[in-house]
Amino acid sequence: MVPHSFSSLSVSIQGMGMHSYDINSFSRRVFRSRNPLRTMLRFARGLMEARLAGLVYGTDATRAHFLPPGRWTMGVIEKFEGTGHSGLFFRLFGRLWARRIGISPVRLYRLDEMGEQVPAEGVTAYTLRNHQSFYDQGIRILLTERPEGETGSGPFEEWPVISYDGSDFQPVEDLLTDTGIVSRFNVESFVVAYIPDYGAVVLNTVEGEIMDKETGRFVFDHRLKRKLDSLVAAIEAASLAYLGKVKGKAAARMLWRKEKGLRKTVTRLKAREDVLKRQEKQLKAVGAVTSEQLSMAPVSTDGVYAFMDMVGSAKISRRLSPREYVDLLNFSNEIGAEAAARFGCRVDNIMGDGIFFQSVYVFDDLQGYHPSPDERLMLMTLLLASVIRDVRELTTGRHPLDAKHKVHQLARDHRLNIGLRAGLSRGRSLVGPLGSRKRKIVTAIGEMVDLAARLEATGVTNHIHMPGELGNCLSQAFITRDAMHLYQVAREIDPVGHWNHETGFRFTEFYKAVFNIGSDPFISRGDAHCKEFSASDTLIMACLPEKGHDTCIGI
Repeated sequence: MVPHSFSSLSVSIQGMGMHSYDINSFSRRVFRSRNPLRTMLRFARGLMEARLAGLVYGTDATRAHFLPPGRWTMGVIEKFEGTGHSGLFFRLFGRLWARRIGISPVRLYRLDEMGEQVPAEGVTAYTLRNHQSFYDQGIRILLTERPEGETGSGPFEEWPVISYDGSDFQPVEDLLTDTGIVSRFNVESFVVAYIPDYGAVVLNTVEGEIMDKETGRFVFDHRLKRKLDSLVAAIEAASLAYLGKVKGKAAARMLWRKEKGLRKTVTRLKAREDVLKRQEKQLKAVGAVTSEQLSMAPVSTDGVYAFMDMVGSAKISRRLSPREYVDLLNFSNEIGAEAAARFGCRVDNIMGDGIFFQSVYVFDDLQGYHPSPDERLMLMTLLLASVIRDVRELTTGRHPLDAKHKVHQLARDHRLNIGLRAGLSRGRSLVGPLGSRKRKIVTAIGEMVDLAARLEATGVTNHIHMPGELGNCLSQAFITRDAMHLYQVAREIDPVGHWNHETGFRFTEFYKAVFNIGSDPFISRGDAHCKEFSASDTLIMACLPEKGHDTCIGI
């Protein structure tokens, strides 16, 4: 920001060894400085190799310091920093000169033709006016440079403005540059950064090649990012050091505002912590994955897999309107997702009226605990039976998820017999990211997954279809304290059971008590179309206390 009469006097100190632009050294130095913002201003000008740097503080018509940013209506130029004779001039007379030629204060708003207050043009005004988003999202920096052939014929020109948020460069649309300031300071490029609770630092004409562009992109973007990251770190350090130096009632009020804001933030974060933990658990249960899982190498691992779908869904869809049918499926899928989160399993995918569940170590989120194969099998069995039971309660109007009894009304009005069936398998599968570059999921594939799908397709309404060896395993299984997650879930499901204080109890006895199954829950399936996948007999496991087994092969 050098006027024409002084532009020829500007010199560079790069390579003269007069200053260190190391951010670690600056961070130590700024807290010892009597004027942290001036120290930061000198550092910023040298770091970015700018002709001139200035500090602008936000205020209103009173021109008082430390006002709440929400009251800012203007920005007042407070300090200049430059080199050579021009730098000396601006340090001594820059504030007076800026006021005299009318570029200070910088107005954040103006009146339009109808007398309405509207945002004023200009990069500095934009930065001060958008203080809240700049503060909430971290210190952002705006960069712009004079386009080739720009003449400055109008009061405002549309220069390309780029925003840097500490990660990427993004264009800022519909932001005009004040050509009055440009012409007065002979600006070639312009960098503005927000200073929390103060205003902004402005850097005029960054020298060298650091801001050179080709085809709209910075040629030396990595070098530029490193410098901008150092600038952000310097602003953060100087802002904190500045708060430690302020005095007076206005400064005390500012510190109290920040203290109240911090207290409210802490209270809000504590209140949200449990909610976020529950949401995270729910998201992972319904198939959400981390970036590490999306880039993981595929693994071959043991696990438990299950498919579940709504029996006769094609017939049901013909009886209902599209909205009614989708609502029914969403209720069913929501029950499945909640059960998966409860039993430490995962919804791999939802396919219309069908859900694919899995339990493998890759997706365990139990504070470092990994269930054993038998514990996974028991958890998945309880999950499937719970979903079947809860959907039955949904159709009879007894489930809290459907407080208005919509599904019960649909089932009664359209004479619908709504039920689910499930297929269950255990063994080795391939788990890893699958899909295209634009859309990937982390899923399981392999023979055991296919077997679970075939068992579901040849299953029985309101039953779990499984290989005979899994039924034998469940018949002999015990719920013990060693199965930490299962034991905890069992006590939550049936807190008054006679086994509640025992160290272990038989799984089938617990299952029959919880789901009100009067006799042996296992029944031989006999002839099933999935035998090409299984060398043993298959069993069906009852999930509801009713007689008879309505069979529906396929849909």
